[in-house]
Amino acid sequence: MKASVKVLVEKELWALKGNPSMLLLGLGLILFVTLMSSLVPPTPQSSYAARHQILSNPALFGLNDKLIHLLGDWTVRFGLLVAQNPLTFGILIYVTTYSYVTNSFVSERINKTMEVLFAAPVSETDVVASKMITGVILGVSLFLLSFLANTLAIEFIFHHCTGLWWTPTRGYLLLMAFFPPAFLSLAFPLALIVGMRGSKFLMASGTFVIFVPIVLLILASQVSVEGYFRLIFWVAVASVILAVLVTLAARKMVNRLAFITN
Repeated sequence: MKASVKVLVEKELWALKGNPSMLLLGLGLILFVTLMSSLVPPTPQSSYAARHQILSNPALFGLNDKLIHLLGDWTVRFGLLVAQNPLTFGILIYVTTYSYVTNSFVSERINKTMEVLFAAPVSETDVVASKMITGVILGVSLFLLSFLANTLAIEFIFHHCTGLWWTPTRGYLLLMAFFPPAFLSLAFPLALIVGMRGSKFLMASGTFVIFVPIVLLILASQVSVEGYFRLIFWVAVASVILAVLVTLAARKMVNRLAFITN
């Protein structure tokens, strides 16, 4: 890492430490969603979707008829944690990271510190890289927490009901380990463009992509579980491709005037 980028990253981390609201909000929401999914009875729609998915193909959840019988009333909550929470976490991590990066650009503009930065021997790329790296640190930290919290909740329910430990399935790993990071990748180029323009309308519009996983959750009860997993996979792939394309477009827009005059 370049020395100038390292210094700027340290500056961003100190700013995040001084105002940890975004980090604490993300942590709180992840723990809240995990506890709610584990302890609170689900809504009728979520319950129907989870039951529909499990009964259509129990093997994809690492279950069989005996284990479903042992899980009993906990079966639906188990299904929510395995198949639906990963999409919810994708939304939470995206919004938290997107909000942090955009607010970082906006605060530089409000506090007139962007001009000070550009008066120092740093390039536009260094400034952008430092904010993106800090955003990655924030996003990855939240992702790891969500993965750990959700998996521990699944293991607790499964062991409590069956006396056995659950082995994460390929489908769960696909949803939990691939979708949130892929969806998170969209936050960085969109936040860069919005942060440069500083438009409140654009800041709000950047959150509209959260409707993608919401629609997928609604479709959960309408398609087969195999189709659901396959759909999530292709949405994740499309998110990564879109993130790359937007990043390439954003690079052409990065210049000092874009940060200072807009």
